[in-house]
Amino acid sequence: MRLLLIFLAMLWTAPAARAVDVAGTGNDFLRACEKPDVATLDQCYAYVRGMHEATLFWVDAFDKFPPFCMPPTATYQQGVDVVVKFLKDRPAERHKPMIGLYAAAFINAFPCAAMPPAGKRM
Repeated sequence: MRLLLIFLAMLWTAPAARAVDVAGTGNDFLRACEKPDVATLDQCYAYVRGMHEATLFWVDAFDKFPPFCMPPTATYQQGVDVVVKFLKDRPAERHKPMIGLYAAAFINAFPCAAMPPAGKRM
């Protein structure tokens, strides 16, 4: 019983993990991901990876041409860097929702080399 009380006391006084909103606006993402700590960096990676995988799913599920062509050797750190640079270069756009800013950053950084066939255009 004593160990249980000690454990509960430790749990009660442990600092809570800091949740950071990286998916709100460009300001939120930049604030969190420009110089993140270890915990926040994972959230930045998770956002970029989730958006990338969602885009790939959408492309496959609806037989669409991808809006951007991220090289297979690119890393998620590189993806975070691309978005951070895009946001830093466009301060007037940062108030907008992150989903559109993410897409614009990746389309700008990783354009597809060839024009898609007529049936594969978005």
